[in-house]
Amino acid sequence: TGGVLAGVTVEASSPARIGAAAVEVTDAQGLYGFENLPPGEYTVVYSLQGFTSVRRQGLRVEVGRTIQVDVELKVGNVEQSITVTGESPVVDALHAGVTSNFNKDWLQSVPTSRQSYFDVVTYAPSVKINQVPNDSRFVIFGSSSDQNSFQYEGVEISAVSNGGVWDFPSPDMMQEVEVKAVGVSAEYANFQGGVVNIVLKSGGNQFHGIESLYWIPPKWVGNNTPSEQFPYHIDYSYQATGELGGPIVKDRIWFYAAAPWGKSQSSGVGVDPAFARGGHSTKPFAKTTFRVSQHDAGDFTWDDNIFCCAATASRLQPIETQTIEHGHNPVLAGHYTHTFGSATLFELKGGGIYIRDNFTPFTDDFTTPGRSDSGTGFSLVNAMNASRQAHNRTTIDASLARSASDVIKGSHDFKGGIQDVYATQQTNTLTFQNVSYSDLRGAKDQATFKDPAVTGGRIRQIGAYLQDNWTVNGRLTLNLGVRYDHTAGDIQSMSSLTTLVGIDKTFPSASSDVTYPGIPDLIKFNNVSPRLGMTVRLDRSGQTVFKTNYARLYGKLATSMFSSKALGNTPSDTERYNPITGKYDIPVSIVNNQTNFAIDPSLRNQYTDQFFVGIERQIMADTGLDASFVIKKEGDFIRLTDAGGTYAPVVFNDVFRGVTTPLTVYNRISPSSASLFEVVNRGDFSQDFKAFFVQVNKRFSNAWQSQASYTWQISQAYATGTVTGSTQQDFASLSSTAGFGRTPNDLINAYGPTPTNSTNSVKLSTTYRAPLDLLIGARYSYESGRPFGRLITARLNQGNVVILAEPRGVYAMPAVNDLQIRIDKDFRLPNRHDVRLSLDMFNIFDTGTVLTVLNNSTQQGDAGFAQTNTVVRPRTFTIGLRYQF
Repeated sequence: TGGVLAGVTVEASSPARIGAAAVEVTDAQGLYGFENLPPGEYTVVYSLQGFTSVRRQGLRVEVGRTIQVDVELKVGNVEQSITVTGESPVVDALHAGVTSNFNKDWLQSVPTSRQSYFDVVTYAPSVKINQVPNDSRFVIFGSSSDQNSFQYEGVEISAVSNGGVWDFPSPDMMQEVEVKAVGVSAEYANFQGGVVNIVLKSGGNQFHGIESLYWIPPKWVGNNTPSEQFPYHIDYSYQATGELGGPIVKDRIWFYAAAPWGKSQSSGVGVDPAFARGGHSTKPFAKTTFRVSQHDAGDFTWDDNIFCCAATASRLQPIETQTIEHGHNPVLAGHYTHTFGSATLFELKGGGIYIRDNFTPFTDDFTTPGRSDSGTGFSLVNAMNASRQAHNRTTIDASLARSASDVIKGSHDFKGGIQDVYATQQTNTLTFQNVSYSDLRGAKDQATFKDPAVTGGRIRQIGAYLQDNWTVNGRLTLNLGVRYDHTAGDIQSMSSLTTLVGIDKTFPSASSDVTYPGIPDLIKFNNVSPRLGMTVRLDRSGQTVFKTNYARLYGKLATSMFSSKALGNTPSDTERYNPITGKYDIPVSIVNNQTNFAIDPSLRNQYTDQFFVGIERQIMADTGLDASFVIKKEGDFIRLTDAGGTYAPVVFNDVFRGVTTPLTVYNRISPSSASLFEVVNRGDFSQDFKAFFVQVNKRFSNAWQSQASYTWQISQAYATGTVTGSTQQDFASLSSTAGFGRTPNDLINAYGPTPTNSTNSVKLSTTYRAPLDLLIGARYSYESGRPFGRLITARLNQGNVVILAEPRGVYAMPAVNDLQIRIDKDFRLPNRHDVRLSLDMFNIFDTGTVLTVLNNSTQQGDAGFAQTNTVVRPRTFTIGLRYQF
């Protein structure tokens, strides 16, 4: 009759969920809901005395998304049943936002570089990254790469110092990858870009295991730079992983463990392979899942990344000048849930990341001073310094979720919680012989003297939020959320003496131990963040949904924004070479962070206002389409300014390719001791971001799956001009000697398209299960060329200053086209055993597309300007062998 049925028993079961089926009963409005279901494929059974039972199979639950499943029961015997398969909803009509999910089927079937999840995330709309292997600095919807949240199953694991990625988890431990940046609820904080969440594999009621091997044959590596004396070269690349999962006690305790291992050695374009030095890593992982009762469940995860990075020489930095990163960074994450009745869920989760890293010279030489040449850009002798870093980030989150249909009108999904963050960071740095040298085109020029230093900081945060997803009627849902955060930054007491751990030897970070007191109450933020959204079902079936959302997103505080103020940060004295005395004794600048660096006591947190409108539509079974438009405006930019220095405009004649162009630059006319590099809110900065994107997502059915997107975006902001390696926007590092905005010269020609902006991009991935147990996967991406400008080096009173002589956008990199293909062949063995052979093919067309260039015309000269620095990796084949039971 179409009437509402109360008292219907609804049971949801899945191999992904520990214990018996989750059970709910429909309320007086015929509504039901399941909270906190693990991602996976579910079967849901509906039964009521006097009616025929209905069984819905193949319902896909993805992290961060809610699906609505309505059924009709017909009069009959409960013993009779109707089974419906292959009709899993794909439209989320509850949340006014956009989420990109990469599930297990996708992760296991498409070609990936196996460098963690980094190239997976880039297949979400408007996600940009440095186009070099193993890079993890994402620019999501135009925001700074230090303003993203990285999580393991909802637990924050971002680095304390710069807010970015530090742990590089193995792809073999991932169940699903979620990217959300638009319409994020009040539960999430500390980001202006996006949230990247990794769902980790779990055990089950059956034992299962995998042993996998991957190998790149050196002879199967192409050459896309035939004119180069030294093209890209791989000496070896091996990866192996053993995985085992199953029950300790069926339906009560599960376990899952993995032991990934890898080593590789390669050299970039222009680098003699004889000087390549390899790296290696071991990434152990373990997870337990438990259910104490029908109402109590939880899990605990531990993983580590024990590694030594390869020494990556380049055209400008030979291997003997390289710094090698090595160490380990364990990650912990745990969850406990308790249900009260059928409508209330309590969750306690916590964990964090604990980093112990060393940055030491490739030479293991802790005594020879480093030397570079500012005229040519070359590094000449040894690394400049060595350091040891210790980070600790711990997060605890307690929340209560409740569904209600007796409040005001309609139905409500309430969720409220309290979050606590405690994070510390300490870096001990040794400059070899307390000095580093800078030549000028082969002649002695400057020396910078600095005693051993220790810097760091501490961040404490308490936050609270309340979110109500209010379904007013069958068409309208309101997402009403607000959160409050109190954030404090200060500096703890620190010791100057620790042990710098090199590759084969150790060295003290200082000759004596000095304990420096802390500095309290440097930064305090009190932020209120509204999150307001609306969804409107445009048809009765809920297959077409209009969405709109507004969010105020406050930035993430990183210790590198204020750690230079530490009392252990020793003064830096730069002196010019005196040919008369044969010494470096002509003063250039003396920087003392206690007198030349400050934090504005009224500093406010930077923020982003995000506006979104879109339509989501189920266009066929298992296939959804969404079209979205996003606008972002940022404000209260946390940057530097020289509040004490005086700068006079002077004309600098820029000579380039026979043309002289007068350029107004700024010469410091005050003594260096008068400068006060202050962390402030820059009201003279601006930013503008607009994006339109269309996504199509077909889940795996009828032997194939596919994801495709097109994005048009315009991203403009004040940013630097370098494209020699790191082209991302990252403004977390603020100090007396570095940080964007510190002098007026930083702003010359600095506003324009951001370094990672590609106006048009297309991303496509698909897999097809062919006959004969063949599985074919493909990924294609296109990005229009990224902008860059021309840099020059001007010699001013304050030293050698790099300036944008021509703004970003005058020049552009070529467009990037990348096609990758994977072919798997499965061999079925008795007793659920099978063997898979795989072949991954990267850069199928062996294009030599330029990714970064040397764009300082003072250093490279007229002919060398825009010389290729890095290119797309050549065509490469990876062979895989996997045994599974």
